[in-house]
Amino acid sequence: SNNHPALARSYSQIGFNLRLKGFYDSALVVYDRAMNIYGESSGNYKSELAGCYFDVGWVYAAKGQLGKALLWNEKSLKIRKALYGENNLNTGNAINMLGWCYNRMGYHIKALEYYKRSLTIRINKLGGSHPNVASSYLAIGNLYMELNQYEKAVHYLEDGSRVWIVKFGKNDRALVRNYNFLAQVYEAKNDTLKSIEYLNKAIAVADNRLEKFHPELLHTYKILAHQQKKQSKIE
Repeated sequence: SNNHPALARSYSQIGFNLRLKGFYDSALVVYDRAMNIYGESSGNYKSELAGCYFDVGWVYAAKGQLGKALLWNEKSLKIRKALYGENNLNTGNAINMLGWCYNRMGYHIKALEYYKRSLTIRINKLGGSHPNVASSYLAIGNLYMELNQYEKAVHYLEDGSRVWIVKFGKNDRALVRNYNFLAQVYEAKNDTLKSIEYLNKAIAVADNRLEKFHPELLHTYKILAHQQKKQSKIE
């Protein structure tokens, strides 16, 4: 049958594969087919429909159409909260995505509210040492940096880096960016020595994990040279 839920699941998987490859418009077409089938089916497919809404929101976010991304993720969240309650990972993922959208739209206070709700759910369901918890810490830390609340930014960025190290070790390449963010925060706090410390940490990881002329490595060296020059004038 052209309206069987199994076909909708196939469409959803095709949409997922298309979005991973960057074929966003094609993904939207097949997600729409899946949603139509789920919507017309006599069974209870609200969970699958919420998943499609979430995926469509993701695609619109990737396309930069944040208003549409927000709309679809709100539809997903409404169903997931009704089905699972607030303290559920699927609900938390929709909340986190809404935080991401609000952040990109410049609504930082609103984004912070959603990111913190998502963090609470992730800690409750995954424990404090999960990579998704680390990602939440880092997102919140970066938001506080945008808001010029540097002490809070340091707290969350350092917590995120700590969790990341526990899961992936001290030489994981993601730490290069984390340490660069921390260096930026300390520079904003006028703590040049601490900024230099984190830039050196970033370079220590980058030398092991990134290509010799990787843009992030070159950028880190450039900032370090600037900071060292600034510190030498202080001394």
